[in-house]
Amino acid sequence: MQNAPEQAGYTPEELQTRFAQLQLQKNIIETATKRAECRNETGVRSTVGVG
Repeated sequence: MQNAPEQAGYTPEELQTRFAQLQLQKNIIETATKRAECRNETGVRSTVGVG
């Protein structure tokens, strides 16, 4: 596990942006009323919520 954003290859700004994106995805998954299947950036299928 890496402790500093620089060790993970992120600038502090990039880390903040990525964190905001993940928070949004988490909120969508937790509050969705319907489920849909999609592919993430690695091509792996997953089920996510659709508002």
